[in-house]
Amino acid sequence: MDSAPLEPAELAQDPNFVAWVLKPTPSLHARWDAAAARSLAEAEAIAQARALVLFLHRPDPLPDGLVDADWQRVKKTLAGDVPFAAVSRPRQRISRVRPLTPQFSRWSAAATVAMLLAAGLWWQFRARQPTLLHTRSGQTRTVTLADGSRVTLNANSQLRLQPDGWGRFSREVWLTGEAFFEIQKTADRRRFVVHTDQTAVEVLGTAFNVLARRQRTNVVLLEGRVELRTETRPALALTPGDWVQVAPHQTTRRRVRAEAYRAWTENRLLFEAVPVAEVLQTLEDRYGYRIQLADPSLGQRTYTGILPALPEGQVLVQAVAETYGLKVTRTDSLFVLHP
Repeated sequence: MDSAPLEPAELAQDPNFVAWVLKPTPSLHARWDAAAARSLAEAEAIAQARALVLFLHRPDPLPDGLVDADWQRVKKTLAGDVPFAAVSRPRQRISRVRPLTPQFSRWSAAATVAMLLAAGLWWQFRARQPTLLHTRSGQTRTVTLADGSRVTLNANSQLRLQPDGWGRFSREVWLTGEAFFEIQKTADRRRFVVHTDQTAVEVLGTAFNVLARRQRTNVVLLEGRVELRTETRPALALTPGDWVQVAPHQTTRRRVRAEAYRAWTENRLLFEAVPVAEVLQTLEDRYGYRIQLADPSLGQRTYTGILPALPEGQVLVQAVAETYGLKVTRTDSLFVLHP
């Protein structure tokens, strides 16, 4: 399923998918959330298949009159007269009614309505495509979300928001790159979840930084409390000043001066006793460069300093090199630091 396009009809018959829709678990959530995040086409297929599963797995057969009522709802939805949320009707106890048409005809009608309902949901989904926020090399961007939360994206980063804004019980976004979050609490205390390839960071109201690059996720908490979840590890609660890195085979936790990790939002790159290799990685991620050390052992030396977050980073590469008496040779986007 990872290589072939997802087909809604096939998904609706997949026991694993049906289990996620009807009886979700954290592991199933992680699997299908990741599938939906791969592309808009896969997110659309999952939305259609989910609508089919919810429609066909009702507790009772549909009487003919209710099929007709749903058909009227679908027509109004396709015409744009009914909000998206109104299509999903709460389950209710339906009294048994002896059908006036043959069993096959009745269920054929129900199946037809299911497909039309899925089509209506698809068009609604198309009309509310996920919002993609992104930045270029050397660029940062601050946005205010619908709930008043603020997100600042670092360079070469992307944030994806679900169509229709937030869900009923949660507010969820998907991050690639780095972002600083200042989350507003809501009256109904809906959780805010930041998904990366490795983790889900869950909060109610707080300030924290998330870096998701190179198959690693780093989370630094400045205010409040967050819970870090992965599919294979127990949930980890963070307190202000905690820095946690989740890598494929290791989770590392330490105490840091958290304010240093938001300096980039103020156009400063602050490094405190950081390995040179990590400093150069930061410049690579921010500016899209490739930076190499002619002597790899130099990467273990530590660097402390404040660099201005300039639109172009060549001057910053030069500044780091001069700290250790190194020269810089550049070929296109490749920088080599050597004695």
